[in-house]
Amino acid sequence: MSNKKSKKRKDRGKEEKEEKEEEICWIEGRNLVFKRRHFNKFFTCGLCEGYLREAHTIRECLHSFCKSCILKYLQTKKTCPTCSVDLGVHPQRLLKFDRALQQLQDKVYPEAKKEDERREAEFFKERGEPNPHEEEERPKKKLKTSQDGEETNEGDEKEKEKEQEKAKELADKERKEQEKKSVSFQCLPYKEEGKGKEKGKGKDTSLPALAKNFINTSADVSIKHVKKFINSQLKGEGLKDGDIEILYQGATMGAEHTLEYIIRTYGIVYKRNEPLTFHYRKIVYE
Repeated sequence: MSNKKSKKRKDRGKEEKEEKEEEICWIEGRNLVFKRRHFNKFFTCGLCEGYLREAHTIRECLHSFCKSCILKYLQTKKTCPTCSVDLGVHPQRLLKFDRALQQLQDKVYPEAKKEDERREAEFFKERGEPNPHEEEERPKKKLKTSQDGEETNEGDEKEKEKEQEKAKELADKERKEQEKKSVSFQCLPYKEEGKGKEKGKGKDTSLPALAKNFINTSADVSIKHVKKFINSQLKGEGLKDGDIEILYQGATMGAEHTLEYIIRTYGIVYKRNEPLTFHYRKIVYE
């Protein structure tokens, strides 16, 4: 009887262990415990199939890759490796360092970060080159005894003030550069003779006016994004982004053209209080 009971206990233990392995998470006390293997797909680069290193995310589709992997890939191709979305003429501009994703990965897989650092140190050591990621050793500071008898680092306050001043200068510089790059424009419906009908064709290309037609945005924004904005305002028309045509001074603008490119190409003397004027119309297919 005792042997049968012990066998049953063992079988139950095995079943519970197998169930636990199949579960994604379980509760231990007040903690919700997850298995790390279930997060691998979120922290794996689709190009090298390893853990992300200096994770960079494509702003257009939000897919993430290693910095070196995606930059090498974009030297020959202009689409996302995962979803093949078109990234335009300058795909590198759509990349952004994903600090939050990288920090989260380093917390979930700390051993991967340590292994990367070890291999990197060995790489530079074998070649006799300095490791750019290693922090420079700071000189030891002299200790100064205060009136209360406590020892404090001399010059700490001055260094903090200098760092704060530098941070303020950098923030002002970034703000000014951002202001230089920002562009204002308005979108108006295109009207031809015959109230929106093309001459000799009798096809209606007119579209209604937008509720919000004035936009202030970055000069890196392309006509493709302008089409998306207009289409989001014209939900009742049942159009696709490709069914809308954007014109500037009567000329059709390509989807890949950025606002900065248009300003430079047309030799526009841009003034902040005088926005650019774009017209839009519906493309009628024969």
